[in-house]
Amino acid sequence: MEEERINEEALNEEAPISGKQDVTRHKLLDRVVISFFLMIIAGLIFVNLGDIIIDKPLGAFLEGRGHHNYGTGVGAAVGALLWLLMFRLKFRKEGYQGQLGFGNFFKGMGIVLSAIVICGFLNIGDAVMNGHSDILVSLLCALAPGFSEEIVLRGPGLSNMMRKAGGEKDLLLAWWLPAVTFGLMHSANILAGASFSATVLQVVYATGIGLIYGAAVLRTGTLWPSIVAHYLTDFAAYLGKTVYESQGVLNMEIGRTEFTVTMIISVLFILIGLFLMRKSKRPEAMAVWAEKWNRNGVSTL
Repeated sequence: MEEERINEEALNEEAPISGKQDVTRHKLLDRVVISFFLMIIAGLIFVNLGDIIIDKPLGAFLEGRGHHNYGTGVGAAVGALLWLLMFRLKFRKEGYQGQLGFGNFFKGMGIVLSAIVICGFLNIGDAVMNGHSDILVSLLCALAPGFSEEIVLRGPGLSNMMRKAGGEKDLLLAWWLPAVTFGLMHSANILAGASFSATVLQVVYATGIGLIYGAAVLRTGTLWPSIVAHYLTDFAAYLGKTVYESQGVLNMEIGRTEFTVTMIISVLFILIGLFLMRKSKRPEAMAVWAEKWNRNGVSTL
């Protein structure tokens, strides 16, 4: 009797959290933070290959429409999608469902609605005040950030973190790390001619938006709402000559009033993100990813 009790206690200690099935071990990928950044590098390689093979020739073809061979975004989007597909195929046998399903799409669009409305209003306002660029070129250019930035930052790396997630701390890591990385990546704009004040704004602004997009991905399990939102807001940005002619880099001097207003909006985005991923919504996100990684024992093959 005593032996049975000891065996039962041992089994309980080894049981996975929240009824999860034990996941397959992967020596490198199980180090989720390190592998997150390695996956960013891998994703960027695919994006750049798409740019070289598709975007550069297409950009040259569109040069007569006022395009300055900056790229078109088509190849970048294709490369990012290929990277996402490779990760999906890697874990298919473990029941991983991927991030391109349309389930919860409209729920996700509701989550990112604030970013679409606010960013769209600001960017369209710039196009109205300062003139607009070629519409076709803007539609194509917006594909690059819309697909590549979302997939590279909130695709395989985030999915891999949720593969190992056993509680809210892991969930919050998968939410904050891509958003902060997304923001800090914009600091490189200072090397492309952006002013210091404009660079600071872009870092905080992008981090706030990243929290909103991340909330949508984590609460729905699909990338489509964040891709659509990112695409629409960047299309509106490229439509304005200010952003288009600077190749996406906000390099003008920022006045005190504009800096203050934009910083307030950036903080507002962060607050909206915190609300979207408030404590009461976290079990919902954990349940979505438990199903996505087949932790409930239901075959998805």
